[in-house]
Amino acid sequence: MLLKYLGERGDRAGVDAAVAVSVPYDLPGSAQRLSNGAMGRVYGAYFLRSLRRKVRAKRHLLNGEVDVDRTLAARTLRDFDNACTAPLHGFAGADDYYARADVRRHLAHIRAPALLIQARDDPFLPLGATPDAIVADNPHLTAAFTDRGGHLGFVEGTLPWRPRFWAEREAARFLARELLPD
Repeated sequence: MLLKYLGERGDRAGVDAAVAVSVPYDLPGSAQRLSNGAMGRVYGAYFLRSLRRKVRAKRHLLNGEVDVDRTLAARTLRDFDNACTAPLHGFAGADDYYARADVRRHLAHIRAPALLIQARDDPFLPLGATPDAIVADNPHLTAAFTDRGGHLGFVEGTLPWRPRFWAEREAARFLARELLPD
């Protein structure tokens, strides 16, 4: 959402610097990935359970806005997005949502310094989804794309006794460099 906002607003974003961690750079591919493969199905099932809990808790607000029964019956993220996400946010369906909300089409227009932290082995992303070429063409973007790290798993050091959280350290370093006076 942050990167999409920055790209849509360009020079008018009003943001001095940003960091984005584990971004779904390919929404349709991510939805597909979370429905296939052992690891994807584990993450996808967990994510769907979490979404269903939220829908049950907000049922009284969602009735009339979306088909709650269809939403709760969703077996894939694409099903959920067709039943709930898309209609709730004014999209014609999952494909329309994926096309219009996808951050890739906005990255070239970002004009604030932004650090993108992403693991290439993120089980939420299809292989090759990191936007290397777009980042290389935009001097406002800094890539911290690692081969390993999973989804938000940027941990190093002696585990479990002395973990160090690499993404948080890099984010703080980047923001300090961009925002603090010399």
